[in-house]
Amino acid sequence: MIDGEIHVIGGFDILSSESITHGEYYRLTWPIDIQWKQEKSIEQIRARSLVLLIENENIPYERFVYVAGGYNINVKRHPTVVSTIDMCLYLIN
Repeated sequence: MIDGEIHVIGGFDILSSESITHGEYYRLTWPIDIQWKQEKSIEQIRARSLVLLIENENIPYERFVYVAGGYNINVKRHPTVVSTIDMCLYLIN
């Protein structure tokens, strides 16, 4: 959490014995927001990843969001490692 912001990125659901991974990115500013805001989804969907937020010192109200590692489910329904690091930028409203 940075300045009251809660970030939720990726994850998985288990529906009818099938695991489904997600790449959505949601943000909530506590206690101002009453509803989650959807940001740009991460490029490669994954679950159980490491998320790192860093303030941009050169541009006020801008954040670097890094998402690293995690796993995805392949067509044979087996977990596979995601070994990439994705980065996105967003501006605080």
